[in-house]
Amino acid sequence: AAYGRGQANIESEDFAEAESAFRAAFAIIPNPIVLLGVAGALEGQGKIAEAVATLDQYLELNPEAGDRADVEARAAALRATPGHLTVSSTPPGARISLDGQDTGEVTPAEFDLPPGSHVILLSAARREPAESTVELGFAAREEVALELTEATEPPPLVVDDEPVELDEEEDSEE
Repeated sequence: AAYGRGQANIESEDFAEAESAFRAAFAIIPNPIVLLGVAGALEGQGKIAEAVATLDQYLELNPEAGDRADVEARAAALRATPGHLTVSSTPPGARISLDGQDTGEVTPAEFDLPPGSHVILLSAARREPAESTVELGFAAREEVALELTEATEPPPLVVDDEPVELDEEEDSEE
């Protein structure tokens, strides 16, 4: 009965109820196939890491599973789900570079990125740059908030890719 309720809840896209029903069914009769229903319900709720763990549990409990290749492929696809990164700064409006590439965005901003390590570099006029590295898990949500302090010295004046030296008299006229 619980398994049937779980299937009906999946069909009606009531994933939280489906998860509850499938877990109840598994508690009554711990048949590994029920875990596929749990994983589907978790995935429907956006609980990707839990869905992967449940698929792994299914494979562990059912080492001779005829659908092993399909389940492994499903788990691998879920492990590739981008993570969500929110980047903010004090003050706002800093240019954002990710992994050495200018994004064309300024803070605050949000990015969907592949799982892994990412380097965030923020820069703004008359501010010291700020950098952070974040380890973004699959389907994870992370936030990076950096403070850009006032620069101690003005950045050098560059014209046509050549630094320009100002003498003190010219500097005082500005």
